[in-house]
Amino acid sequence: MTPTEIGFLISDICALAPVIVGCWFYKRLNFQRRILLYFFIYAAVVELTNALMAINEISNIWSINIYMFIEYTVLVWVLNKWVKEIFSRWLSIIGSVIFYGFWFGYFIMQKSIFVNNAPATLTE
Repeated sequence: MTPTEIGFLISDICALAPVIVGCWFYKRLNFQRRILLYFFIYAAVVELTNALMAINEISNIWSINIYMFIEYTVLVWVLNKWVKEIFSRWLSIIGSVIFYGFWFGYFIMQKSIFVNNAPATLTE
């Protein structure tokens, strides 16, 4: 195994940790935490497929772009469920409008999802 493949393997194993723990305690999870568990399952699948695509030198930028959109949506939704302060909620809503506007606008201008998404790097 090359060092790159070992790195992908370690990353995939780390992505499975919250999925395993979440499945173990599934019956005790409330609705928001179950949504997070489903997101972690999706993230682990994306991580695995992206690693396989990278090893086989297949472009995975489209998968990363879709994942970025879903990740932001789920995390902002959970934040709004957990945070009770009005200011924080409004700030996340305003930030979401800006993010989604840039995100969709960029892909509409590029006419493809197979490009690097410059607006998505604002959240990194």
